[in-house]
Amino acid sequence: MPKVYAQSGPSLPASQQPRAVRVSTLSLLYTLGYVVNLGIIPFKAYLSEPLPWALGPAFPASSLDPSTDAFATTAYTALSTTFNNVTVPSGVAFTRDGASNAYLLRYVVALPTEGDAACVKYMHYFPGALLYSRAMAAFVCDFVARNASARTQTLSYSCQQNRQANVVFSVICTWVELTEDATMSTYTVYHAGQQLESQWFSWLKFGVRCGLSGFILHALWHLYYRHYIPLVHNLRTVGIHPKRRLYTIQMGDPTWLILSHPFVSFVMAVDTFVNAGYGVIAVNRASQVTNLIEFGLGCLYGSRTVGIQFSVISMNSIHEQVWAAYMTMRFATPFIKFMHWEEYFEPVDAGLMTLTASIQAGPVMYLLTRTPIVSRFQLLQSIAAPAALQPHATEGSPGFLTFLAIMVGIPVVNSMVSQWFSRRQKKHTPCPISKFASVRFNDWKHRLLLHWHHRRRYDGQQVGDGGVEAGGTMYQLFETNPRYKQFPLVSTRGSDCFVVSWDEVTNERCQIRLSLLHALDFQPKSPEIAIHKCPTAHTASAMGYFDHKLCGPTTQPCPHTVTVVHLGANHCQWVA
Repeated sequence: MPKVYAQSGPSLPASQQPRAVRVSTLSLLYTLGYVVNLGIIPFKAYLSEPLPWALGPAFPASSLDPSTDAFATTAYTALSTTFNNVTVPSGVAFTRDGASNAYLLRYVVALPTEGDAACVKYMHYFPGALLYSRAMAAFVCDFVARNASARTQTLSYSCQQNRQANVVFSVICTWVELTEDATMSTYTVYHAGQQLESQWFSWLKFGVRCGLSGFILHALWHLYYRHYIPLVHNLRTVGIHPKRRLYTIQMGDPTWLILSHPFVSFVMAVDTFVNAGYGVIAVNRASQVTNLIEFGLGCLYGSRTVGIQFSVISMNSIHEQVWAAYMTMRFATPFIKFMHWEEYFEPVDAGLMTLTASIQAGPVMYLLTRTPIVSRFQLLQSIAAPAALQPHATEGSPGFLTFLAIMVGIPVVNSMVSQWFSRRQKKHTPCPISKFASVRFNDWKHRLLLHWHHRRRYDGQQVGDGGVEAGGTMYQLFETNPRYKQFPLVSTRGSDCFVVSWDEVTNERCQIRLSLLHALDFQPKSPEIAIHKCPTAHTASAMGYFDHKLCGPTTQPCPHTVTVVHLGANHCQWVA
């Protein structure tokens, strides 16, 4: 058999060698975290809510008229049997009973021995006072006004219904017991309630949340991740420069696309409203600081009314404040753009807003529940209750909307104040154009991640602060005219990706910042500032770009005031 010898032939020239395109491993890990975090957004409520299959039956009192003695006796018996000094160890301020979906808030209150008719001075010392009905507030005032000996002879409990949109969502009772030292005129005050939720409604919520989770995952793909396919294909087939054959993509964070989505923010805001009863539990959790874990959970659930960004911090209560705030920001955007007020607002960093919400929620709720302002909320919730049930029931909608108004204004005010400071800073220090291409021009969370990431190695190539930085042209447009911002209240920087390449000869690094056109308002109704789309297919361009030339049979320069966007090959939506 003849022998076969391998011979080495001439290697392909560099211009003909295949281009290598990689997605950074760390970037993929971040992406997995982002997708999981966003996909489970609807289910984070179950950190404080029972799952449908774990929901127990309601107490018999839930079906009784709250103005009757039978209601009060039945409710008190059920709650005091569940929560007492035997079942709950001394020193425990807040606890929950999962089997009955009930909770307890318990304080030790010191009262004057001779009594005091000015009960408003003591009302906020009582647990759960924010939601007292007129009858329960009268019970507390009567108890405070009596002297120490008379307090042992009076009725020691009061019960009521809590309603939202005239639907009963909980039954609560407040009762008083003497402490072990009877000479100190101190009392242990129990405030307990059962959250009323039917089995079918719990399953309905679960189904809606499953559907919303699926919608979020679909939106992530449709609005963001599918746009990487033409980018990767173009880098492999077209490239950026003949001498650059190795490309690494640092993927971005699409969170803002989900948080600003009108359908997602609306459904989550409705979810917050219909589950206001669990918000009440969160308020009670945050009204005590004895158990810091329960206080933290109360802050997280209470902040549901401002979204969700910083993976673990958002957990659950970041639901309340956050989603109401994002819905406000999303649906206020058309009005702001109609009035051409974009210049007065600075895009809000989603992660910072969420973190701020989780920090603010606790102090705000603690302030509302532990100061004399509780009397104002008692009045709000009593006047809207049905007349026949008014002494023994509350209607939570006015109080809920008031709290909502307090919290949702925070990001809008924050945006306006940030813009004011930004404009003052630019007057003294003009903004260099080069900063828009840098990883430092990003939201705080992404700035930390990307800075740390870019100090590491990309597939064996050292990445430092040197090299060429390009891209970020969209932010130059925003700087020139804020009306080009499609979402003036929401920061879109986090979704940008970075393409890093190396020169084969000099090993010089080139980093290009790419932004999605989804964040750009082309201003089609304003011809004087409208951005034109080039009708020509640029098959030799891996990504889109801006200039002042309109392509056609012959490329013609446009006036300098006219901006043209040229899409990359395969209708690539990424622009440098």
